[in-house]
Amino acid sequence: MPLCCTLVGAKGIRLPEDWDDVKKSFAISLKAIRNLAWTPEEIEGLSRKQKKAFIQLFRALDHDFAHLKSFSIYNDSVLDEWAFSESEYEDFAAMYKNIMEELKKPGDDTDSVDEPVHDDYELVAYSKLCIDFEYIVELLQGFVESLDQSSEDYDEASFEAKIRTLREIIVEFSGDNPKLSTLLTKVVDEIEADREKYVGQDISVIINQMRYAAIDKEIQKFAKKWYLNVDDVKYEAYNYRDGELSNENKLKDSADYAAYREVTPDALPKFKFRTQMINEFKEVLMPEIAPLID
Repeated sequence: MPLCCTLVGAKGIRLPEDWDDVKKSFAISLKAIRNLAWTPEEIEGLSRKQKKAFIQLFRALDHDFAHLKSFSIYNDSVLDEWAFSESEYEDFAAMYKNIMEELKKPGDDTDSVDEPVHDDYELVAYSKLCIDFEYIVELLQGFVESLDQSSEDYDEASFEAKIRTLREIIVEFSGDNPKLSTLLTKVVDEIEADREKYVGQDISVIINQMRYAAIDKEIQKFAKKWYLNVDDVKYEAYNYRDGELSNENKLKDSADYAAYREVTPDALPKFKFRTQMINEFKEVLMPEIAPLID
């Protein structure tokens, strides 16, 4: 039987907690922090944008650490599994307080739009750390911003450790979206192989280019097979909702059946051609590209 405890959420709802689930969540939170900075001392040298990321990551770590310690079987030796300690947590907490004070002031070298950081931690104290696509892109961006081989304090071992952490986080995400995970893994592979190429780059732009290229490739393949205009297929793909095309009949009518029949031995009758085309759109094309579309 799994070990459980019960915590009270923001609205007074009692939330059962499983020991293994909480350990897993704590491990992910700690990996995310260490991907940004392996030690509390490294936080001070981060960019303002990275420090904002640290604020959110530490809140998640603090939340999960509190959950972990709420179990009766918890003792400090549990942390040995991650080479972490109460003392290190306290050092991160002290740095968190310092950074919070710093970020309440306007930055000197930031863009004209610099959203203030509010000390509203109590509003998210019981929220789970969400490993989603946007979150991982933010982690990758923060990692890329830290890349500078010309720096005197460049640490190859730290670079490799952060790469491993990113891979582990992407593996966690792969259960929800294997296709996006494949793209993210490819980016990490490329950064590891040629990090200079990514210095100063906007990771979200790069990943979105990869996403749309993959989507376009499948759309073009479908359009060619069914004698359709690529833009017509793209429109239907991006407006596909609840298993239905935006204008199914229009797509059927736009297919060049005459061209298909001219070059295809044993061509399907027109009504079967159209039916099969729509079925393949729903059952083959969309499952292939939907995970890559917002």
